[in-house]
Amino acid sequence: MNPEYEVLKQRLETIPKFWDGKKSILELKENNFQWRQIEWIGFWFEYWCKNNLSDIITSFVQKREERGSYSRTRKTSFEIKEIIGRRFDAESISRFHRFQKGFREPDGSARKEKFMIDPKDIDSEIIFHIKF
Repeated sequence: MNPEYEVLKQRLETIPKFWDGKKSILELKENNFQWRQIEWIGFWFEYWCKNNLSDIITSFVQKREERGSYSRTRKTSFEIKEIIGRRFDAESISRFHRFQKGFREPDGSARKEKFMIDPKDIDSEIIFHIKF
């Protein structure tokens, strides 16, 4: 195995196996790092990596630059292919699968139920279709 990958593997093996939500969020808050986000697990993992793997990542970047390689382009553009306008009324909504009825928001207020819509079942609701 490439020695850098071995170092990366060894560092990743030191990541805590159990992440307490309250403790993790407070650590993020103390370091002003995305602590208000509900997806704390992903942000805590990113925070941990930045604190424990940054020297390894920097090494990878340096080697890439020494080879004259460019950094990969990541999701920097989008090409729209179509827009479908749909109109839903009480009758069409009554056919949809409903879920999360009776759920609560974190502050205790009622959460609106959600609908699951299968695009194959709603062709009659199409009012316009634009293709590019």
